[in-house]
Amino acid sequence: MSHEQEPDPRLERVIRYVEGDLSTAERTAFEADLAADPSLGEDVEVARRTIGGLRTLAEERLRQELKAADADTDAKVGGRRTWWWAAAAVLVVGIGSWWELRDTPERLAEEFTVEEPGLPVLMGGESRMDAIMNAYKQGDLDASRQLIAQALSSSPGNDTLIYFSGIIAFRRSEFREAADVLEQLDATSVFHDRARYHRAIALLRLGEADAARNLLQATTMATDPQLSTRARRLLDRL
Repeated sequence: MSHEQEPDPRLERVIRYVEGDLSTAERTAFEADLAADPSLGEDVEVARRTIGGLRTLAEERLRQELKAADADTDAKVGGRRTWWWAAAAVLVVGIGSWWELRDTPERLAEEFTVEEPGLPVLMGGESRMDAIMNAYKQGDLDASRQLIAQALSSSPGNDTLIYFSGIIAFRRSEFREAADVLEQLDATSVFHDRARYHRAIALLRLGEADAARNLLQATTMATDPQLSTRARRLLDRL
């Protein structure tokens, strides 16, 4: 049976996810599928190992190891083939360029960015926060920022306003401002863990990997399992 085959859409999507090449919307949709489909998580881990192999092994050695692993998987899983060979076939073609795309703080920051969905808005709500969140969710960051600035003038210590002020700066790629604003949220804030994670990503964007590592290490102890798991995985890659 020939292992040389065209990659299917699932494979291409997995590889683009691992390499951080999905758009924010595509990444959100993929991670929703990831949560619902355990086999997709297995595919992601296989892709990560395969790509890691390409960065450290010569092409022929990689082919031999993948072939052995493929045969071993067939024996253990009752004939269910992984797509290791398909991944190798796709990636070997561009082995030189893949090396250049090795993990960097900036690439990891892009891959591990978590989109903040915003707070729930009440049906027909007319409060100040509803107006802020409506503008935020519609992608009107300028309007949302202006409303937050007005609200902060009367409630300067409001942690919700401070948090979303930092998130808006992050989404506008104003990473230094985002890091500085999010730093204001201490352990008493309900947004503390989320702010610390986003701040770590902002610092990675700024090339400050050591400071980001410290924040990520603390975030591995977060009560939010999604954040703690992502922080741990990101630390493993840094």
